[in-house]
Amino acid sequence: MASIRKAGKSWEVFVSKNGVRKSATFPTKIEAQNWGAATEVDIIAGKVSGIPDKTFGDLLSKYAHEVSPNKRGSRWKIIRINKYLRTILQRFTCAI
Repeated sequence: MASIRKAGKSWEVFVSKNGVRKSATFPTKIEAQNWGAATEVDIIAGKVSGIPDKTFGDLLSKYAHEVSPNKRGSRWKIIRINKYLRTILQRFTCAI
């Protein structure tokens, strides 16, 4: 069952089913109820999963390109991440 609450002038909906959590904000309560019911049906039907289609390498690459440049020592951190990604890829390609 979706949880709906008023937040200022809008309505927040929280759906938690089978370990999958989704939330959204709507201007009317009716829209919030409809979205909550539809999302629950999608989760039960298996159309929505809680596991994203991302690998650890994808996350490291995203960190290296988006977060690291804004930090001190970013050059060396990016070099370290790239070296780590290369060695992991070499290990897995040799093992297969």
